[in-house]
Amino acid sequence: MSTIFSTLTSGALFQHILIRDVLDIAVIAILIYTCIRLLRETHSTPVFAGVVTIVALYVLSKSLGLPITESVLRSFLSTFLVVLAVVFQKELRRFFSFFGFFKIGKIPTPPNDEVIQTVSSTVFELIQRKLGALIVFPGHESIARVVEGGYELGGEVSEPILLSIFDETSPGHDGAVVIQNNIIATFGVHLPLADQIEKVRQFGLRHRAALGLSERSDAMVIVVSQEKGKVSVAYRGAIRHIAGEQELIEVLASFYRDKFPRSDMAHIVRWVGKNASLLLTSVIVSIIVWIAVRINGI
Repeated sequence: MSTIFSTLTSGALFQHILIRDVLDIAVIAILIYTCIRLLRETHSTPVFAGVVTIVALYVLSKSLGLPITESVLRSFLSTFLVVLAVVFQKELRRFFSFFGFFKIGKIPTPPNDEVIQTVSSTVFELIQRKLGALIVFPGHESIARVVEGGYELGGEVSEPILLSIFDETSPGHDGAVVIQNNIIATFGVHLPLADQIEKVRQFGLRHRAALGLSERSDAMVIVVSQEKGKVSVAYRGAIRHIAGEQELIEVLASFYRDKFPRSDMAHIVRWVGKNASLLLTSVIVSIIVWIAVRINGI
């Protein structure tokens, strides 16, 4: 411990910092930021905290010389990677899926204002006609791995087309419409059902499907209840009731500002301000990791 303290206070650790060291810290910070955000979106923070607690107990038991505790925890940690893979199976799939969007030509385009206006007005027209609906707006992550079925359309986003798809005589009215790159990409798509049944116990199957996709991806799903005549939005494993058309427009616009921030300075500053605490935490943890590695190497 005294060696570590003397190394930090001497300043030798921070001498001759190279560009590669800064790049090293930046890359680790990006990975940490992605992990923390994913844990928050999937509501897995308590599980991760439990894993960290077990690791901390092992380190503490080893430092204090507690042989039984150390032996038990060592047995657990010997299969640690397997346990992590099982416990965080969905999160790991989303983590690697997230980086998949960097493929050339695969980055989705956010809908323009006209598409958002059209969808919002159509949603409340569906309520007037007592029709149910599911409309999916994918984020960065591909939803192909978690949805099933559906028919390719590639059609313009318009009120007549959406109304005809969700008409009860349409073969795909029970499924979801996926809107991507300013077009109706597919319709009649079947979404995975939610694990958190208690959150949708008072709702129907559409709400459970909408919540299910929001648990497994960063997509936003609009759900129109045929029975209750209400509009809700599922995102990040939670369902929110929407009171009116203007509120829905604002929710969709906010979703796309968060997922696809514009490149002009004003939007970059706004995005950094919104995520300042998470970004700062990621950088600090990254620097701590870098210091620990450097100390072990000295």
